[in-house]
Amino acid sequence: WSDSLLVAQGTSFIDSLRVPGMNDQSRLAANEARGKIYISLPGANQVAILDAGSHALLNTVGVAAGPHAMAYSPVSDEIYVACHYSDSLTVIRGSDDSVSTVYLGAAGDSTTSIIYNAFVQRIYYADENSGLVGIVNPFTKTVEAALGLPAGASAHPVALIEGDSGRVFVANSWGSSISVVGWSEDTKPYILWTEPAAGEAGVPFNRSLTVAFSEAIEPSSLAFTCSPNPGGWSVRWDETFRYLTLEHNHFVPGMPHTFTVTQASDPWGNGLVDTTGSAPNPWSFWVRAADTVRHDWAGGRYRIISVPLAPYDSSAAVNFGDDLGAYGQSGWRLFGYDPLSQANVETPPLRPGRGYWLSSVRSATLDAAGYRLPTENHESRIPLAAGWNLIGSPYDSLISIADCSVIDTGSLYLPFWDTLANAAVRQRLWVYSDTTLDLRNNGSWDRDTLTPLVPTHMLTPWQGYAAYATRPCSLYVRTILNKAAKAPSQGPPAADVHWSLKLSAGSGGETDNGVALGVSPRALPGYDRLDGEKPPAVSDAVRLLIPQREWGPGTWHEYASDFRPGADHIEWPVSLRLADQSAEAVLSYRLEGGLPPGQRLYLVERDNLKAIEI
Repeated sequence: WSDSLLVAQGTSFIDSLRVPGMNDQSRLAANEARGKIYISLPGANQVAILDAGSHALLNTVGVAAGPHAMAYSPVSDEIYVACHYSDSLTVIRGSDDSVSTVYLGAAGDSTTSIIYNAFVQRIYYADENSGLVGIVNPFTKTVEAALGLPAGASAHPVALIEGDSGRVFVANSWGSSISVVGWSEDTKPYILWTEPAAGEAGVPFNRSLTVAFSEAIEPSSLAFTCSPNPGGWSVRWDETFRYLTLEHNHFVPGMPHTFTVTQASDPWGNGLVDTTGSAPNPWSFWVRAADTVRHDWAGGRYRIISVPLAPYDSSAAVNFGDDLGAYGQSGWRLFGYDPLSQANVETPPLRPGRGYWLSSVRSATLDAAGYRLPTENHESRIPLAAGWNLIGSPYDSLISIADCSVIDTGSLYLPFWDTLANAAVRQRLWVYSDTTLDLRNNGSWDRDTLTPLVPTHMLTPWQGYAAYATRPCSLYVRTILNKAAKAPSQGPPAADVHWSLKLSAGSGGETDNGVALGVSPRALPGYDRLDGEKPPAVSDAVRLLIPQREWGPGTWHEYASDFRPGADHIEWPVSLRLADQSAEAVLSYRLEGGLPPGQRLYLVERDNLKAIEI
């Protein structure tokens, strides 16, 4: 008889809430899509609505007398409330908590239990006084049937549970029995609409196919054909079994395709029909011809590239082999980067929005065939794993970085130029450059080339970049038509560096250029926006970095820059790593700016405590 609600997580209670009006007849329901918890309050003829995350009370709505059991209808986004002392059901809309009523009349005046039957997309309720089980259509909010039980007048149904194939099991308190209720009807399903639609032209070869039916379909009854048949079909139904999505291998570019749903039945065996207003079946659509993009590639060095379209064939050998020759050490090599294993992966599949290390002995004009994404009013999602990601523009045109957005697992949606986005994705894209013609890793990363904080900075087709994410999220790249120029709220953070030390290391012909440390009055003792994580290279033969394991979120603790505020004594950790432990390395440095009077700068080798004054 308590009016308290206990909240548990795992095996522990984490919260206790007082909700006046609760008693032993109170029940719970959830709208997971909206993050709401509903509690019936028979003592107040109300339903309380709580936030599922914060447990805060959002609203309290009045309902009919004796609210008891509740059920969520996902097809209508509503909560149905069984009211034991009323001849109606109360319906609470998920979007705005508004209330409506389903009048039961002779079909019920003492509802004890209520459920949603997903298979037939109906609300079932049990009425104790009449002994009936009622069926409500959530689309029309009407009682479609009121079914008597075998126990007849002695039936007192008190509990319902959904079984398979649309059946509902009913517990009868007086008859000490369980009844099984089915529901059949003779309405035949038909196709409402399709994507692609009949007669549609210019369909991308990788577009999924969607079919919407007028009612739920028994999944095992589905059969279809496609000519020509791309194969690789994957079937996915939504929770209502009305919407079918089909993934497949690529359609044939430049060819018409005809699709037919040859068989589909509802749960009662009624077969598919053509009727007035239904979409045609079969139907045909035309797949657009493959686009070709080209790029003048200068060989002799490693660079990061991307492919500005969705390739028809994701094989790098198919796309580049005819341009660069046989794959291998004497021809060309291609690597992707896996953030999870923090390792390069050779010859990964080519995907739009991804970057790849490429080197070749000879120069060539690269070409790739596939689907060129629209350059007006379109957006593409680039998933980012926690850590470093090699990315590129999926578009064959210049794209302003300021037009990108960051989406962090649904909780954060920000323009990339908003400084708050830096907590999920660092607001700098690193560019790798190498001017030596030797196919060795002796280039350098430039962290200051591209940032969304400068509206004129652009993503360039075929160019690749390194982007650092502190946690899994997504970068959305947009092409916007007739966009009014909107400058970011602020420019890049001013460095105001008093002095800096640039370090580089070389061994066996390979070089790591690009560690910087120094002093700035704008810096903080710990991590700040003047510091930068260091991207991985194509080779680990030489690795020069600033290790800071206690800094910043994420899984990466190797830094390319570390600026501190001025102080009497400052120490920077610097690590030089060689893949060949027996090899020798040469460390070079360049001091820019002057030290304050009375201060000295030393490079100390910790193994032998040898110090060099710079």
